[in-house]
Amino acid sequence: MMPKSNPLTFRFILVSLGWIIGAYATVLVLPTQLLVRITQEDSFFENLTFLAFFAAAGVFMYLYFARPERNNFLFFTTRKNLFYLLAAILFFFCGGEEISWGQRVFNTTATGMFADNLQQETTLHNQPAFVYEYYDQNGRVVQNGGLLLRVFRQENLINLFCYSWCLLVPLSSLLVARLRRFWAVLNVPLMPLWMGGLLVLNNALLHVGRLLLPGNSELTGIKIVEIKECGIALLFLSIGVWFWLQNRRQIAAATLLAPENDASVPVA
Repeated sequence: MMPKSNPLTFRFILVSLGWIIGAYATVLVLPTQLLVRITQEDSFFENLTFLAFFAAAGVFMYLYFARPERNNFLFFTTRKNLFYLLAAILFFFCGGEEISWGQRVFNTTATGMFADNLQQETTLHNQPAFVYEYYDQNGRVVQNGGLLLRVFRQENLINLFCYSWCLLVPLSSLLVARLRRFWAVLNVPLMPLWMGGLLVLNNALLHVGRLLLPGNSELTGIKIVEIKECGIALLFLSIGVWFWLQNRRQIAAATLLAPENDASVPVA
């Protein structure tokens, strides 16, 4: 069941909205050299993305252990809500990929299966097999793979995950009674619709930012996609904290409604 709106929710919306708009506003107000610097590898936006994803992983792992919910699958029932655990693992993986699993921290090089990595990193998402389109050393666009990789390229998969969990599930639950019961049986954590709206805004501002930048932003060194990724990480951290605070409120409300233990002995 989706928690009702409250003043805390509006604060979360305002803070998240302010961050997204403020982050993309850097495209308009910052000098090009500074914008290039803060969107590079191991710079401001990427480091903030890593921290937000790791923090989100911690929050969702806490929710996995703290929430008494179960999942009712077709042939078995879980003791805890696996969706929180899967989200925690996914966000931990995303955070690790952002910092190349500590490659530059420990001053190691990409070897073995990562020797052909497009950015010489120990990361899966920059392996040639998973990248549909990239720029070579001469600035030419190289298309790698066929239609299947084009359809299931990273950006599409990220959008599919975000919009499925944060828009499709809550909207279908709101509009279709059978799907509402289905999601309730599975016990999928229902995202508030404002989360989906903010993700759509984050993606839309990426394209607006690209239009505002002169020429090809990737060739000029401005990796504006880092701003989008940072926005996604911070939004999932925000919703994780929101779930956590809602959980605390539910526990407090249940405690207040519980009958008090009467230790007095009745007089005969």
